Amino acid sequence: MFPDHLRRAREVAHLDAARFAALADVDHARLVAAEQGALVLSPAEADRCARTLGLRLRDLLAGDVDRAPLALLLRSSFDAGSPSLDELEATGVHQVLGEFLRAVKDVAELELALGVGAALGLEGLLASPELQRGWAPTSSTEHPAEAAARVVRAHFQLGLDPIPSMRKLCSDALGVQVFWVTTDVLDPVIDGASTRRPRPALLVNLVGGGRSWWRTRMTIAHELAHLLFDEAERPALLSPRRPVRSARPWRWRLFEGFDELEVRADAFAACLLAPGVAVRHAVGARDPSSEEAVGVVGSTFGVGRIVAINRLQDVFGLSDEDRRRMGSRDPIRYHSAFEADVVEDGVGLRSGVLRTLVREALAEGRIARSTAWACLDLPVTEPLPYDDLPPAQRAPLSPPEDALRACAQRLLVAHRGRVLHAVAVRAQGTRCCVDVVEGGFGERTLTPAGYLVLSPAGALLEDHVTPATP
Repeated sequence: MFPDHLRRAREVAHLDAARFAALADVDHARLVAAEQGALVLSPAEADRCARTLGLRLRDLLAGDVDRAPLALLLRSSFDAGSPSLDELEATGVHQVLGEFLRAVKDVAELELALGVGAALGLEGLLASPELQRGWAPTSSTEHPAEAAARVVRAHFQLGLDPIPSMRKLCSDALGVQVFWVTTDVLDPVIDGASTRRPRPALLVNLVGGGRSWWRTRMTIAHELAHLLFDEAERPALLSPRRPVRSARPWRWRLFEGFDELEVRADAFAACLLAPGVAVRHAVGARDPSSEEAVGVVGSTFGVGRIVAINRLQDVFGLSDEDRRRMGSRDPIRYHSAFEADVVEDGVGLRSGVLRTLVREALAEGRIARSTAWACLDLPVTEPLPYDDLPPAQRAPLSPPEDALRACAQRLLVAHRGRVLHAVAVRAQGTRCCVDVVEGGFGERTLTPAGYLVLSPAGALLEDHVTPATP
């Protein structure tokens, strides 16, 4: 059935075999042959195909493909002939987004196993009539984003005060899980991503590092706009950074109207963090085009310098020339007390909340041990990273000898035409010897055929397999 599931998954995304193979980093001919049942993809190849659509491999094997989280996003880009698919292929962003969506599904299943309640905060806000009218300004001079931000602030009784922590607003008030990655995992052209299903979650790329709290706050607020206003029909969205000044055209047009959604989300984020009325109060009698005003807005509301300048221009009606001059002068460093949005731990898609939930579910006997390794994406030869659990619970699923034996068996393929088997593993100082025998398992006698010497990581150091008998 796997060939049918694989072909159906590709068709759901409206991708031809060549494009899907490129996105999944699988040889085109092998993908076509696999869809025809002529060969079996390796586990790694099949997993990349699943990840390309935001599916776990077990979901693809089960044929659960019609609601693949990334299918609509890929389909919209492909049908529109958008250059975004080229950008996805070049950067590998879709694979990280796919892994994010798989981790979110694991979190949702772990929460269900633990009996954790739904994200009532977000659901209550989404159901409020005020939010449905949120982008309707109260006057002809009010920006629609200001109106939407005011509704969200009123819902959580934030008034005009600075938001102490966007992380806590998401997790505590909204019940939205936040995943953190760094630019060595996700291309820095992407600031973040978001999804409502199967549970609300955000992905934040820590561009500039975990201590760049002003970027973190803006990214969370931007993704929150997508969760609230843009994902009723779309299971997931990603947020590429828009260049401030560039002669190169912006190629991230994932679907018709995507540009407008990104501009709107930026505006909402800025207004949520620094409401116009509060900005006026903070600036007071100061010259709004002065560096002092920039510092006051940045330090008061926990936003970066560019956002502070943008808010000053919008709120006080400054000219584009004023904005250009403000952005080009030497900045004055300002300090702010938003340490709660510094990210120093829990970084990684298989870390943070997912790791915590796995530990709780395993300790309470709600999941099998094998599920823990699958959720954390750990090799079965490694122990679980929970020192407080009993040794029997965190011990490797498979002893290291099994992994070395498997490595040796793969290496024996080089001795073509012979039926060789890796058997016993013996320590030899810091190296490992794997004994090799020859003969079919149906035969009465297996003949010793030498040995292989491997490193602890499974690399071939020496090949002492005896020559074939003439």
